[in-house]
Amino acid sequence: MGRILVLFGLIFVIVSVTIMLIAQSLETYEFSRNVIADVLCEPGEQVTYEIREVRQSRQNYTTLYFCENNEGRKRQINEQLRLVTTVGFLVPFFIGMPMIMMGVWLVRRARYSKMTRNFGAHNLLGRSNINFSQSNISPAQQAQIGQILQSISNASMSSEDTSTLADRLRQLEDAYKQGLITDVEYQHARQAILDHPNDKL
Repeated sequence: MGRILVLFGLIFVIVSVTIMLIAQSLETYEFSRNVIADVLCEPGEQVTYEIREVRQSRQNYTTLYFCENNEGRKRQINEQLRLVTTVGFLVPFFIGMPMIMMGVWLVRRARYSKMTRNFGAHNLLGRSNINFSQSNISPAQQAQIGQILQSISNASMSSEDTSTLADRLRQLEDAYKQGLITDVEYQHARQAILDHPNDKL
């Protein structure tokens, strides 16, 4: 899904840039004039332009664009051209950029989720070096804490999304508030989670 969003986002951005380039190259390329004629002119008309000197301006000249028929009748289209160019650039650009950013975020999220599933799903539970020896808790309490961590792990693994550190702490706090564990067990289990923040339970 993320890659599809990136692809369509890039298409929208390319369209917006292409429209701007066409509008900026009317004096250079007949192709660009033909494209604008199809959009702004009547059948049988073509886009022509005149460069006129402007004295009361910072620029020495200005370019006027016209739709001109075979009889030489002209109608100026500068305002319409400016509107079409602005809308044609901004609309696809502001559609495409959020799609690209969302797609990149989804791709990175999927990669992180896959990495944690492959390497981190059982890291904490499978580690025998979580040391409770310096804690004043009994073996029974250590076993209880292990069961708490196991239950949080099961809940995390049953979810499609990767469990974050905040999710794990929230689940532990919920168990404490419901009276399922004691204050001592809560504190030690919380510390075990904080000691291994990069491990997915």
